[in-house]
Amino acid sequence: MQNFKDKLFNYEANPPANAWDNIAAELEAGDQKVVQMPGLRKKSRLVFYGLTAAASLVIIFLSSLFFEKSGKKIDGLAVSSINKKND
Repeated sequence: MQNFKDKLFNYEANPPANAWDNIAAELEAGDQKVVQMPGLRKKSRLVFYGLTAAASLVIIFLSSLFFEKSGKKIDGLAVSSINKKND
């Protein structure tokens, strides 16, 4: 295996002589070959909305755990630490 790597280490392949001429001719011709990918935008939009929904659910879940453990009510009318001081 090492012998194979040594043989290919400094290997260079010369392109055909007319390769650059063909490339220049295609660029000058102006025929742009654009490959349309119709499903790509729809899939990326679906992934974006899916990740947004998942992140929203995680935030809601974590905030509910925080408020449950801290004893605070979400509406802000009463806080358990204030009630404990008054007793």
